[in-house]
Amino acid sequence: MPRLEVEPGVELFYRDLGHGRPVVLVHGWTMSHRVWDSVVQRLAGRYRMVLPDLRGHGDSDKPIGDYSPARHAADLGALMEGLDLRDVTLLGWSFGGMAVMQAAATHPARLAQAVLLNAAGPRYLRGDGFPHGHDPDDLAAWLRRERDEPVPWRRFCMESMPARAYDPLFTDWLWAESMRTPSWAAAPMLDAFARADLRADVEAISVPLLVLHGAHDTWCLPEAARYVADRAPRGELALFADAGHSPQWEESDALHAVLDEFLARVSP
Repeated sequence: MPRLEVEPGVELFYRDLGHGRPVVLVHGWTMSHRVWDSVVQRLAGRYRMVLPDLRGHGDSDKPIGDYSPARHAADLGALMEGLDLRDVTLLGWSFGGMAVMQAAATHPARLAQAVLLNAAGPRYLRGDGFPHGHDPDDLAAWLRRERDEPVPWRRFCMESMPARAYDPLFTDWLWAESMRTPSWAAAPMLDAFARADLRADVEAISVPLLVLHGAHDTWCLPEAARYVADRAPRGELALFADAGHSPQWEESDALHAVLDEFLARVSP
């Protein structure tokens, strides 16, 4: 299995598929590279696709320690450097989008573009002049559930992502995938990402930034996506009227029409 050391003693698993300009696909909280199967099929034959499992997730190492956006952004920078990827489109979903947000600001040299898919942030909680987040009390409740009842809590998370319910078998699969992430990784990641403030990072993103977002997302609020697109120097927003937290499955054709046009702006 392909693995890359991103700091001493910590390796990330990744898939490296296809040929062409690289697109790095970054999954969300308690997910893995496996959630990108449908996207890989859409992009096959045109791009080199690199699909890492974030630390704590999937087949990557699961240390006790730092799971902040900065740590994950550094891991993504190490991955791009270790594989010598250039002219990258860095795409992140949900909390993976928040890691991409920071990586695009702090590791721009290897990037051609960035894409945020229903990304968390730039703040996940309301406060300090930012009204487009969740109540801070919500975080305390989520962390209690992750600590005390992770099985039903993770099931609830999967069931509440779409605007209209997934097929039950698909929900079962997502839930099983989620349970591969231990709480010692999931809880500190949830806490650190929810408390982060990346507003300055958004304004520092110099590459073209495409913000894709489902209009009915109750986990990562559409108003926050508008904020990011408005404040990123080269940001643009596409909202999907019938999607919740996962337009890649809920409005796949519409999403890929927008994504394909954006990707094609960079010469191979």
